[in-house]
Amino acid sequence: CKIKKEENNEENNIVMSDKIKKIQNNIWFEKYRPNSLKDLVGNKQAISKICDWIEDYKIKKKGTKPLLFITGPPGIGKTTVSHILLKSAGYEVIEYNASDIRSQKSVKENITKSLNSYNIGMMKDNIKRNIAIIMDEVDGMSSGDRGGISELINTTCKKVEYLNPIICISNNVSDKRLSELKKYCTEIYMNKPSEYDMMKVAKKIIHSEGIEIDDSCLQLLIINSQSDIRRLCCIMQELNSFMKDCKINLDNIEIFLDSFHRKINDIGPFDATDKLLSKYT
Repeated sequence: CKIKKEENNEENNIVMSDKIKKIQNNIWFEKYRPNSLKDLVGNKQAISKICDWIEDYKIKKKGTKPLLFITGPPGIGKTTVSHILLKSAGYEVIEYNASDIRSQKSVKENITKSLNSYNIGMMKDNIKRNIAIIMDEVDGMSSGDRGGISELINTTCKKVEYLNPIICISNNVSDKRLSELKKYCTEIYMNKPSEYDMMKVAKKIIHSEGIEIDDSCLQLLIINSQSDIRRLCCIMQELNSFMKDCKINLDNIEIFLDSFHRKINDIGPFDATDKLLSKYT
């Protein structure tokens, strides 16, 4: 009975995994998410710096900070880049959403058990793969005084063995509540993608999906995506559904775009000051 129950659980997990893959393939942002280094667009300098930190960490280079801290606007691929680079370096990646494990207790329960461990499931190719951890939305750990940040520092930075790299990711560049954590981090900022980068992603999608659209209409989509690759993919998928049997032109695309609310961007005090000064100079 026990064996049959375990077999049923395994079958259910396989079915659930297949269902998740089908759902992801129906969401264009997931469908066109980069899977390898060659698929990444933009931020070449930042990506090179991330690679350098991972390499230094792996060889236990003296002076390497125990954590990497990646900041930048939402929707530009910070988490995707982290996954790809860690996997290409031979690590098995575990991702946590830091806003869900911000208390001292949850950090102990989730992070500590992953540190200094190997993924047994990867032993079939006779290679031990160290665990790497991605702490996404780490700025969520700083809301309220729950001890999560302090526990993360105590757990990962007080005694560094350079076995399990940890990448912290945040949209918020200037959150002072993260200043203590940043003391133990190499900090790298990822910029918004350029128009060229956005056009490259958009053209990949239209060629793959067989969408007929001219460059002037495509330019409008890129402007309305507000330098957010995730938003661009969502707009293009919605457009494809909205105009399935219509020819896309400037008239009907503007009607379509009016139905999309503009994204509200959170900006820090430095960016806000620059915008205000540039308006009156």
